[in-house]
Amino acid sequence: MSSTNNNTSTSPPRLHLPSVRSVAQSIPYIHEISHCPTKHVISFIHTTSPARINVYYKTGTIGTCHVLNSEVREVFRRKCSIEILTQIFHDPPQLTAIDESVISDEGDAHEKNLELVEVGIALLQAEKEALESYYENTTDGKRRRDGGHSRVKKRGESEEVAIPSSSYGDTWGRSFAYSLRGDTILDVESFLDCFSEIRCVATNGQGTIVLYDTGGWAFTDGVSNALVSKLKGRQRHSMPVPSYVAVGSMNRFYLCFEDGCFEYYGCDDMFAVMSQLETDIASIAFGEKWDTFFVVYEDGSWECNGDIPAGLSDKLDAREERADLTCVSLGPSGEWFLKANNGRTWWGGLSDDLKSDIKSFADRITFMDFGEDDSYIVRYRD
Repeated sequence: MSSTNNNTSTSPPRLHLPSVRSVAQSIPYIHEISHCPTKHVISFIHTTSPARINVYYKTGTIGTCHVLNSEVREVFRRKCSIEILTQIFHDPPQLTAIDESVISDEGDAHEKNLELVEVGIALLQAEKEALESYYENTTDGKRRRDGGHSRVKKRGESEEVAIPSSSYGDTWGRSFAYSLRGDTILDVESFLDCFSEIRCVATNGQGTIVLYDTGGWAFTDGVSNALVSKLKGRQRHSMPVPSYVAVGSMNRFYLCFEDGCFEYYGCDDMFAVMSQLETDIASIAFGEKWDTFFVVYEDGSWECNGDIPAGLSDKLDAREERADLTCVSLGPSGEWFLKANNGRTWWGGLSDDLKSDIKSFADRITFMDFGEDDSYIVRYRD
C-alpha cells in the first residue's frame, strides 16, 4: 500500500538526460544498467574500475559506488556539470584517493578548497569506518526491507492558531526530564547542566548526544562510532560546526552542519530522499523498523516512509495533512511526538511511567525523543 502527494516541480534538471546518455555512449567501458524516471536517477557500470555510477540528473548529484571490505560505499558529488560527469566516467573517484577533478566547477577558490577537504574527509572516513565496524552493533551492517508505505506532504495552508503552547520563534525551553541507561545518567546530567544554550539533544536509549549553540557537543557511550567519527573529522579540520542531530535504533543517524552539509546512515528509501533534497531539513525521526522514518522540512512540509504509528497517522489525517510541522519524533516501540509551527504539540504510544512523569508540565512540552527500553528525553519550558 502506498500513498503520495507530490507537487510537480517546473525547474529544469541540472543535467540534461540525453546529454548524460550521449557522454556515456561515447565511452566504451561505460554501460547503462538502469533508469528510474520517477526518482530522476540513471545508473551506469564502469567495467574496468569496477564501479557503479548513479547520476541524479535533476539535482546534479553523482554517486560512485565501490565495494570496500564486502560493503558497498558510495562517494557523492553535488551540483556537477556535464564536464565533471565526463571526468567521473573516465576516472571514478576511489575510496583511498582524491584530487580536484571531482570538485564542482562552481564557486570561488575558497569554496572549492572547502569542498575538496570535505570530500577528502568523506573518503578517508570510509577506511576508518571499516576498521571500526568490528565494534559496531551487528545490526549496523544489515540491509533490510520491511513492508510499509510512504507519504509526502508538500507546502500547503497552515492551521489556524488555537491556544498554542508556544509560537515557532520561542525558545525550546531549558528544562529536561529523562529516563536513560543507568551508566549514562551522570554524563547526561553534566551535559544538560551547563552555561551554554542547548541547541539539540537526541537519544536512542543506548547513547545520548547534545549539541550546543557554541558549536560544541558531548555524547555518552552507546552513540554510533560512525556518527562520532563524522563529528571529530569536522572538528580536526576546523570545518563548520554541527547544527542538528537525530539518532535511532540499529545505529541509524542524521547529522547536519551549519554549512548545509550532512551525514546519515539509514535505509535505501532514505538514501533516495537524501540524494534529491530541494529543501533544508528541520528534523528527522527514525521509527521501529529499519525502513521507517519521518522527515520534516524547513518550510513545514514533510515526508514519511514505512510503518509510522497508527496514532500519528490518524493525527496527520485529522489535521488534513497540513504542511505546517516543526518536528516529529518516533520511538522504537510505537511512541510518537508531533509539533506544529503554531506551537501545538501531540503525542502517543507513551508508557504509563512516561505519562505519569510528564503530567505536571505536559502543557509546556516542546520536544520529546524516545529510545530503547522505554528511555526518553523530554524538553519543556520553565
